[in-house]
Amino acid sequence: MDDTHTADSHRAHHDPSRVVCVGDGLVGADGASLVLERLCRLHEPEKAWKFWHQGEAGCTSERLRSEAVWRAFGHDAGRMLVSLGGAELARDPSDPARIAASCKACMDVLADKGPRLITLLLPCPSLWPSTVRPAAQALRQELSKADSRWILVDVEPAAAAFVAAQAAHPDDATALVDEGPVLTPLGALLLAQEILRSWAT
Repeated sequence: MDDTHTADSHRAHHDPSRVVCVGDGLVGADGASLVLERLCRLHEPEKAWKFWHQGEAGCTSERLRSEAVWRAFGHDAGRMLVSLGGAELARDPSDPARIAASCKACMDVLADKGPRLITLLLPCPSLWPSTVRPAAQALRQELSKADSRWILVDVEPAAAAFVAAQAAHPDDATALVDEGPVLTPLGALLLAQEILRSWAT
């Protein structure tokens, strides 16, 4: 490998406009990450944005931790967007503390091996059915504990405010999620806007 290629690879690895999105379905191509890519291109067209949409609805934190070498680290990305816990909450929300421990173990691996800039999207209780919301809130609180190795993005305040405002006209309300939960186009836009806002601060 020549010195020029080495220098180019090093620069690419630290370029925050090269973004890999990993974890559950919220950051898949059918979730918020594709909308986020479009917003980034609109807001900062002078940057050479490159996104890898690796999120999957069934991806657990344990699975991501075992697949991180090829799924999260193989792209020379300078920024990583992570969403964890969604698959576990959908499958069995009875033990949020166990889910949180698995998410934290995964984040430890990502922080140790991944790009300098890592964003963790916190669970959003307002996106879940009422029966799952207590577990989603408990998981959100556990993952909200400060860690200097990654940036937290909390979309719950914006999502809760939207849902509350929609209650004023229930017959014409627009949902953020379909069953699953799967983000609607509006839900994906809300999440993407909140993520982009956090990157600008």
